[in-house]
Amino acid sequence: MTTVRPAKEIPDRYTIYITEVDYFGKGFPIYHAEYKITELENIPLGDGSHIIYVNGEYRNTETPIGQLMHGFSCKNADDILSPILRERVRVLKETEGGRQEVCQIMEKRIDEEKILLAKKALETGKYSESEVAALFELPIAFVEELARNKQPALA
Repeated sequence: MTTVRPAKEIPDRYTIYITEVDYFGKGFPIYHAEYKITELENIPLGDGSHIIYVNGEYRNTETPIGQLMHGFSCKNADDILSPILRERVRVLKETEGGRQEVCQIMEKRIDEEKILLAKKALETGKYSESEVAALFELPIAFVEELARNKQPALA
């Protein structure tokens, strides 16, 4: 099968989706997908894009992927089979520094979500900048920048 030659300056890129269930329903631990060019008899695009779906239901603990998926479902670090994942979970869940790291990550994620929702609220035109600032507990100057389609940094 012929493939399109990728530009040499484009590096390979991987997008990995870990799905909660077996998205394709065939029992495989992973599924590889690639872009194809329909007009060229569906030959692979060959642009360095790689898409991998990981079956989150896969639990064959004889395999590394099965061990990883098992570990993702464990509530206690001691139940995780993968030593690397077990120790990282132990640090994040059972040490003060790890808990602080998780809190910082969650706070950042919450801020990102608030900003996204604030943008959407502004786009509707139903809310004033001051209402959006109050609703999402954001500084008014920050919301004013958002309204001007700028990407301000939240302090």
